[in-house]
Amino acid sequence: MLKRLILLALVTFSTASAFTTRPATENDVDVVYDLICELAQFEGKNPNNLPLTKENLLHYGFGEHPYYCIELAEKEGRVVGYALYSYGFSGHQGKPFLYLDDLYVQPSERGQGIGSALLKQLATQAKSLGCCRLEWLAFDWNDRAIEYYEKLGGKLRRDLLLIRTEKEAYHQIADGIR
Repeated sequence: MLKRLILLALVTFSTASAFTTRPATENDVDVVYDLICELAQFEGKNPNNLPLTKENLLHYGFGEHPYYCIELAEKEGRVVGYALYSYGFSGHQGKPFLYLDDLYVQPSERGQGIGSALLKQLATQAKSLGCCRLEWLAFDWNDRAIEYYEKLGGKLRRDLLLIRTEKEAYHQIADGIR
C-alpha cells in the first residue's frame, strides 16, 4: 500500500507540470528579448553581437502596424518558451500563409509538450484565417528538430533553396548599384 501511495505521488508530481500558452503583450518584451538571446546562443551565436533591441521588439511587434506576433508558453508563472511568427501571401495559392520564425522552449522544460502546444496554437490560428500552409526553416544540423517536425507531418523541401540578401546587398539593389 505504501509503495502504491509513493508511486501515485510520483506520478502526480511528474504530471503536475501544467503550462499555458497566450499571446505576448508589450509587457513581455523583456522576457521575449531574453528568450531570443537564449535561442541565439543555442544556435551558436553570441547574443551580445545581435542587432536585436527591446526597442525594435516594441516598435515592430506592438506598434501601429505590427510585423510579427508572439505566442508564449508559461509554467508556474514564468515564461518558458515562445513562438514568433508572421504572415505572408502565396501568389500561387491566392491565400495567406503563417511563417514561424522562432520556436524555442528552454532546455529544462523540453519533453513536456510545450513546443507541440505552441505549434498547435499557430496551426489553429492558421486554420481560422484560412492559411494555405504553415511553414518554417530548420538548421540542417538540428536532427532532433527535423525528426520532430517530420513526425508532425512536416515535409522537407529539398527542391527549394533559401535566398537571402542582407541589408547591405538589398540597399545596393535599391540604389541601383547591383
